[in-house]
Amino acid sequence: MYHPQQAGLEFVELTNIGPETIDLNMVSFTNGIEFTFGPYKLGPGQYVVVVEDMEAFGAKYGQLGQVAGQYKGNLSNAGEQIRLQDPTGKVILEFTYDDGWYKSTDGAGYSLVVRDLGCESDLLSQRSAWMPGTRIGGSPCKGE
Repeated sequence: MYHPQQAGLEFVELTNIGPETIDLNMVSFTNGIEFTFGPYKLGPGQYVVVVEDMEAFGAKYGQLGQVAGQYKGNLSNAGEQIRLQDPTGKVILEFTYDDGWYKSTDGAGYSLVVRDLGCESDLLSQRSAWMPGTRIGGSPCKGE
C-alpha cells in the first residue's frame, strides 16, 4: 500500500510461500524504506507487515499480531525501487513499482498486489506481475 487515501496507512506485506519457516531476524529493507526485523519467524503461508505509522495502522486495522514494526521513511507515491537484504547484505528481493501501473493504487485506496506469489522475482518490476487489490484500504496480513 504505497499511496493510501489517508496519511500514515502505508504498509508492505511479506508472505512465506515456501514449505519451511523463515527466520527474518536481521533481514532489512534497505532501499525505498528502512526497516530491520528483530527476532521474527514466518511460517509457511503466513504474512507479516511493516507499517509507516503504528498508531494510525492500529486505529484503522486493529491489533494485528503480524505487524513486525514501523519503518523509517515512506513509500514514494511516484514509484521507486524496493530492496530486501539478508543479514550479510545479500539481496533477497529487489524490484521497482510504478504509480502509473494502475490508477486505483495511486491514491484511490487500493493496494498493489502480486498476481502470482510464485512468479520469478525478476518479473516483479513489470506491471504484468501486479494487480490492484479488491478492497479499499487493502487487507493487510491476508494477502492484500
